[in-house]
Amino acid sequence: MLDETAIIKISIAAAAAGIALLFAAQYFFEAKEIWVSDVNVQIAGETVLLHGKVDSAFRKGNALFFQLNDGSGKIKGVVFNPDEKESGLLQKNSFVAVRGKIQLYEGAPEIVAENLEKWQ
Repeated sequence: MLDETAIIKISIAAAAAGIALLFAAQYFFEAKEIWVSDVNVQIAGETVLLHGKVDSAFRKGNALFFQLNDGSGKIKGVVFNPDEKESGLLQKNSFVAVRGKIQLYEGAPEIVAENLEKWQ
């Protein structure tokens, strides 16, 4: 049977390993920050970070559709099952940072948002 000191040492080692894995995962899975004009069919499946102004947004069923404009171009996007925060951020003329995966919809690239943040 393990004593209290051994349990504490194991817990600290496990926590340190978890933190190290989080930093490694961030390095390997960090979204590539790009301009909308750089989005094309060749990067379908990649996770990217886009910034821009919301030109339009509307809800349909369990999805919130939006159009993002960063000055270099426009892209359509979608958030599935948006929460209150996401719905609040995706208002016409608001500025947002969108982290998500590029996918093709009817032959055109769009971004499926995984994370939204206010951007200025």
